Amino acid sequence: MAVRGWSALAVFDTRGEPILVLGPTNNAAHAQAVWDVLAHPRLLPVDLHHNPDGRIEYGLLTPVTQPDGRLLGVAYLSWLVEETLYPLISAWPVPTETAETFIVRREGEELLYLTPLRHEPAATL
Repeated sequence: MAVRGWSALAVFDTRGEPILVLGPTNNAAHAQAVWDVLAHPRLLPVDLHHNPDGRIEYGLLTPVTQPDGRLLGVAYLSWLVEETLYPLISAWPVPTETAETFIVRREGEELLYLTPLRHEPAATL
């Protein structure tokens, strides 16, 4: 069960080193994005991916600053899609046997389903 809605938190210092990690995160996989936020402070979404436990999550990198604007580091928060995004997408306002909503991404000449298919839930990613 996610804590307060999120499943993991990592805080990185200005050298890109993790100083606090709560929950399963793959810090090495996000290293380049952390450096990008350190160089150009802004909110940076992290696309759907498998976490170290093999579960699918998405996240957000955000700069951590002093009140005077001085950059202290970067925080990464993640959410499990099965607990947050998938229930929202699978909800439909009226009963139906045929309607579905998908999130997809084009990768080259292929289409990658980011959400489960109604009749083939294991097809995700």
